[in-house]
Amino acid sequence: MQIKPLSEVRFGFIGAGAIAHYAADAVLRHPNAKLVAVQDLHVERLKTLQKKHSLEFAHEKVEDLLANKAVDAVYIAVPNKFHIPLTIQALEAGKHVILEKPFAMNAAEAEKAIALSEKLGLVLTVGMNQRFSADSQKIKQLVEQGVLGEIYHAKAYWRRRAGIPKLGTWFVSQEVAGGGSLYDIGVHMLDLCLWTINNYKPV
Repeated sequence: MQIKPLSEVRFGFIGAGAIAHYAADAVLRHPNAKLVAVQDLHVERLKTLQKKHSLEFAHEKVEDLLANKAVDAVYIAVPNKFHIPLTIQALEAGKHVILEKPFAMNAAEAEKAIALSEKLGLVLTVGMNQRFSADSQKIKQLVEQGVLGEIYHAKAYWRRRAGIPKLGTWFVSQEVAGGGSLYDIGVHMLDLCLWTINNYKPV
């Protein structure tokens, strides 16, 4: 199905935690994007983000945000276990989706969301933000220009010096988070590495 371009994308955020504040700043810097609504079960978080950006709509229920006609697309930033259920719900409501990483709890979940977005002709993307830093873009450019020749081997790593974030919360629960450090920041390095070298098919 053909995806119709929008001259301005009006975002609603599902989740108003720390990462949503960074994402809100990024959305508002884009000339063709607008943040109009936020939803969170935690009323204090909800009101904080709404007040910070003078948002017109603040919803406590996801259903209310997804029914909001002023919202074209949603950004989902909630604990990992709820990524795909909310993505499915948003797509079925006719909203485009940017989903925080990691994509899903397993491959079957991810495939279900992809199939639905393609069937409905809606954009579904995962926020792999490391692709868009200046150094990543430069390396990608050099690869595309053939400066580095044929790439047949790559290594990627990320050393987190700040320790384990959110210790004692859902973040370290396998049932809710789905995995540990590899699932949290490892996905960034794996994605960046594969994207840089054109995600070739192994033989």
